[in-house]
Amino acid sequence: MIFKKYVFINKGANDLTEMYCSAWNDPDNGNAGDDFVGVDSTLGMGYCYNAFATDQVYGSTPPATAFDFFQGPVVPGEATDEAKSMGRKIKGYKNLNATAFYYFVNENGTIYSDPDLDDYATGTLYFYNLLQGRIGATGEEFPIPEQLGGGHTHFPLSGDPITQTGYIDGIIKSAADRRYGLSSGPFTLAAGDTQEVVIAEMVAGATAGIDNLGALKLLRTYDAKAQ
Repeated sequence: MIFKKYVFINKGANDLTEMYCSAWNDPDNGNAGDDFVGVDSTLGMGYCYNAFATDQVYGSTPPATAFDFFQGPVVPGEATDEAKSMGRKIKGYKNLNATAFYYFVNENGTIYSDPDLDDYATGTLYFYNLLQGRIGATGEEFPIPEQLGGGHTHFPLSGDPITQTGYIDGIIKSAADRRYGLSSGPFTLAAGDTQEVVIAEMVAGATAGIDNLGALKLLRTYDAKAQ
């Protein structure tokens, strides 16, 4: 497990409102062509794991990897709340956890395609929708499969792969190269203000006796203990 600290400073004259930050990941978990991803919305953890028991690189012990906001952006809270930032505790404020999850499959022309690079309309604006847990092209929330009751969500793939329940990867798209993002917001970065965000990047498994789903189960344990 490693911790990554990012410090955002607004050196301009205007407040940045409705701001989001995101941990984007192209995990390539061993062989990139047999990956699944998902999110544990209770822990606030986005993760990648091997779709099958055997991986071309790791054999029968493929690992699982994850991102988690351990110290999210600071926003106003209740009088009893207490946020952490820059080594201080701030009464009446709170740290946001993950507020949305999004993912990509390695194909073009679907709602799960990557945004375009170097294009404002189909790149920048698409990504801003994704940071809110919405489809890039339309701004609508991600659909929940009809066989799971339908509806929409900011947290697609938030089911449980270990018990094979809920909305999990593989229901809509088969295993392939995946990319995903875990985001947090909205928050305001006022002119002259600073926000400090800390993200944990974790790996579990890749050791004797731990299969693909065992690695994911171990990853959850690591994440909960670290929190």
